[in-house]
Amino acid sequence: MPPDNQLPGFPSQWKIQSALKQLGFYHGPLDGGYATPQFRADLEVYLEAIPDYLTRYVRLPFEEIVLMGLNDTVRLSLPADRTLAAPMSNLARANLNSNDLARLRAATERANAHPDQEQQWRSTDGRRGGTVVMSGAPNGPCGTFSLRVDINDATETAGPLEGCRRHGQWEVITGSPR
Repeated sequence: MPPDNQLPGFPSQWKIQSALKQLGFYHGPLDGGYATPQFRADLEVYLEAIPDYLTRYVRLPFEEIVLMGLNDTVRLSLPADRTLAAPMSNLARANLNSNDLARLRAATERANAHPDQEQQWRSTDGRRGGTVVMSGAPNGPCGTFSLRVDINDATETAGPLEGCRRHGQWEVITGSPR
């Protein structure tokens, strides 16, 4: 991160914008400017992803709270938590949109049907993708999996971990190593 005197606008505002943009919550310009209604809405969506924000973190400066999510100091509650991507960092999970998660679920089903064969998935814009490898009984309710997620130029991996199909989708078994 550049020194504060090289950041446009207000440095703390720029840092919040930058962290939220990396996490996929902010889509505006990195200008360090005053909070627009859209920026405030994006920040509110982010704060709602912190399970105990109102009871534990509300007194901290926004910059610190946002950086805590970016640095995995606090675990965000995200839609990817209901997939095999649950062990991934906030950064990886937050950047997986609903279409990505659907593609990941489909790759997981293919991996379960074809044990020990790598199954790939890729977003329509090509910026996100990855692989799933499952071992265990073909088409069984549980198995051991390894997962790789690629977001832009970064790669994150998880596994081997145990996963089971619950309520029609694959989830990491509680207690699996993280």
